[in-house]
Amino acid sequence: MANKEFEKLQTENKNIIKGFQQEWSFCPVYFFYSNNYLDIKKNQFKNAFKDINQTPLNNSEKENLKDNFLIAYFGENPGSVSFDALVLTTKELKQLHNPTPRYVRTYNGLWFIKRKLKKTIRILQNKIHAYWLRKK
Repeated sequence: MANKEFEKLQTENKNIIKGFQQEWSFCPVYFFYSNNYLDIKKNQFKNAFKDINQTPLNNSEKENLKDNFLIAYFGENPGSVSFDALVLTTKELKQLHNPTPRYVRTYNGLWFIKRKLKKTIRILQNKIHAYWLRKK
C-alpha cells in the first residue's frame, strides 16, 4: 500500500512539472521536493532541478536565484480562510501582500467542481502577467 501511495505521489509530481513546462512562460520555473525546502530557503540549490528528468541547475541559474525567487505549491491556502489552491509565497512560505497574486483555487475536495492542473497554472500565470503589466 505504501508503494502505491509513493507511485501516486510520483505521478502527481511529474504531472505538476509537465503542467508548468507546458503552460508557464512568464519566467523560469525550477522544482524541488519539500524535504529539501530548508536548503532552498538558505539559497542552497543543489537539489533544485529544471525538468521531469531532474536536470540540475547550472551555476548561473543558481546564482540568479539567490534571494530572488518565490515558491509555488499545491496545498492549503495559508490565509484566514482555508481552501486548496496553487499558492504563491515568499521563500519563507509567507503569504504575499495584496495586490500581488497569491493563489488560484483548485476546488480540490469539492465534489461538484474541480479545476484541472494546467488551467490552474495558466490562471496564475495570467494573474501575474496582468499584475506586472499594471506595475509598468
